[in-house]
Amino acid sequence: MIEPDRVTSFPLGSVCEAESCWDLEGKLVLPAFADLHTHLDKTYSPIDNPEGGLEGAINAFRDYKAKRTPQELEKSASRALRKAVSQGVTRLRSHVTASAPEDVETIHVLNDVRNRFSGLIDLQLVAMGRFGQGYDRHIEACISAGADLVGGAPALQDEPDVAVARAVALAKDLNVALDLHIDEHLDPELCTLAMLCDEVERQGYYNPITAGHCASLVVLPEHRLGDIITKVKEIGINIVALPVCNMVLLGGSTLPYVRATAPVSRLLGDGVNVCLGSDNVRDPFNPFGGYSALRNLQISNILERTNSGEVIKDSLSLITDNAYITFDTELNHECDLVVVNSNDFLDALCEPPSCLATFKQGSLVFKSEVAESWFIEE
Repeated sequence: MIEPDRVTSFPLGSVCEAESCWDLEGKLVLPAFADLHTHLDKTYSPIDNPEGGLEGAINAFRDYKAKRTPQELEKSASRALRKAVSQGVTRLRSHVTASAPEDVETIHVLNDVRNRFSGLIDLQLVAMGRFGQGYDRHIEACISAGADLVGGAPALQDEPDVAVARAVALAKDLNVALDLHIDEHLDPELCTLAMLCDEVERQGYYNPITAGHCASLVVLPEHRLGDIITKVKEIGINIVALPVCNMVLLGGSTLPYVRATAPVSRLLGDGVNVCLGSDNVRDPFNPFGGYSALRNLQISNILERTNSGEVIKDSLSLITDNAYITFDTELNHECDLVVVNSNDFLDALCEPPSCLATFKQGSLVFKSEVAESWFIEE
């Protein structure tokens, strides 16, 4: 894990010519954060989910999407990226719906946004569609338009095994990485993660693989869970846990209440690379949330019942080192840093502080002024 640093001053770089040094007064400098699962095409959508649950959210967004303008999409996606950078995030991956011809225009809009923000944050786009029955062409078109990875949610299709097989084949044919929504449900009889492992081996697919959600792992019997985790580790599949949105959408009808998110501690303990993502933010899938990687980390640690100070400190890797591996092992991240309003590392993870500054490739791209005044005598 990259260790935090405690410094008294920091060079500001070319973006702040008026001053050459900033006195941090001992504030923490951390490696910048990475958010490996978001939805920029949905975020900040002003619509409710009256039906509730995942299916209700899908239906609500479908109706909104048909009326949304490119300008509205650009505005909400830009707002999300600004928010992410202001929270110390310099790498972000977004899934983007790729199920119809008009979705190519969404990729074009988000590509324009990506170019505008290129000096502040690295952005990857996942073409998220259905597999088989002619749907593949929409994913292919979005990849041609600038999306970087193949994505989808096989467990939501009528034949999940067929969908998984086609997803791997399509990513192999296009020679791109694969990032799937895997088992965003709590049905122990349906495990598309196991199907994914089998298909990757059968087809000889060697590009990077990411599996987001994996919530149903928490309801599998121990022998089944152990076998799947062993396969995941052998193949090298990256797991992205999404605690906030999973708590909103899953497990509400299960008694006793089930912790509806991937078993992070178990996966890490068995050597699997695990990181965290925001998932949906302020849309019909999740009316809550934001782009604070530290807040997501805190919630994950609460759900994992992490009480050891050293384990909490080590968990920073879920939004730094482990996330960098999932994003791109070849990208240099050493000059991406965040200054937080805290003088203590453990405190910063247990009570997430505000971000004072974000540095991208050594240059200051965001700075926040914080002032406190007290009007009582102690």
